[in-house]
Amino acid sequence: MMPMFRPKAVKITYPVPENLHPNPFVNEVMRRMMQFKWERVEFEARQIERGKWKEPQHTPFMPVDDGGNRIEKIDLRALARAKKAEAPAQQARIQVPDVPASNCVGSSLADRVRVLTPEEWARL
Repeated sequence: MMPMFRPKAVKITYPVPENLHPNPFVNEVMRRMMQFKWERVEFEARQIERGKWKEPQHTPFMPVDDGGNRIEKIDLRALARAKKAEAPAQQARIQVPDVPASNCVGSSLADRVRVLTPEEWARL
């Protein structure tokens, strides 16, 4: 059985700053993340030099339900147009009397307020 070829870890040539964040724990995490990114960059640079690097293929995101069926995209603009076209039909169903508001019963706040007598106040 032939041993698997495992590329060596490439030494970082880009300097990682000592202080990225005032918190020492966050600083260590950020330094490790930056170190990992540069290791990856160096690794891919070596792959390009060897001629083994390939452009990653882009696969578009496809939402699926639990059964694996494709979920179609919702056209929100078409839904808005349909709702707009439906609005005049709803307005036609609402019947508003042609009487001015001042002639309507209970149109002012004074018509809705009940003044209590002193006896009613005493009972409260």
